Amino acid sequence: MLDPRFKHLKYLPDDVREEAQERLTQLVREDGGEEIADVGVELAETSCKKARLESDFEQLFGAHFESSSKKKRVNSDADDELRDYCQRTPHIPTMDNPLEWWAENTHRFPRLAKLSRSYLAIPATSTLSERVFSLAGNTVTRQRSSLLPSHVDALVFLNANQTSGKVDVIVEDSE
Repeated sequence: MLDPRFKHLKYLPDDVREEAQERLTQLVREDGGEEIADVGVELAETSCKKARLESDFEQLFGAHFESSSKKKRVNSDADDELRDYCQRTPHIPTMDNPLEWWAENTHRFPRLAKLSRSYLAIPATSTLSERVFSLAGNTVTRQRSSLLPSHVDALVFLNANQTSGKVDVIVEDSE
């Protein structure tokens, strides 16, 4: 969902899409809460009078008192940011770079941009599986085309799991 090219997840079933949206909402709320909480601590230090007043109201009215707490601001800001990104921002072309898009739109979506840097920065590679397929292709050549599949599997397994140093497979008893 953080990739602006595929953010609507039309290729997924509805239940999986809703689960992904809930997870992203949770991540945005958690991530934004740390930043806003720090700002709230600074505000509380500068305006002790307001903090004292809120504490007095809380003591007076108990559980019925609803403060202008940081948590509610974080949730509403995070929800607004996510809603703006998902509903009001159009897709970008498939061949565009999503990291460049996030660099340009960091000011509009600060929480989502922070999350996108952590999730979109992971390169999708398949080097290990590519090496195994390459090894299998080098094992089954024109001269070895009559190898049984089980023998090819064994050769690929042995080659992929061999150690770099020479180790004697058969240890002779010195006695």
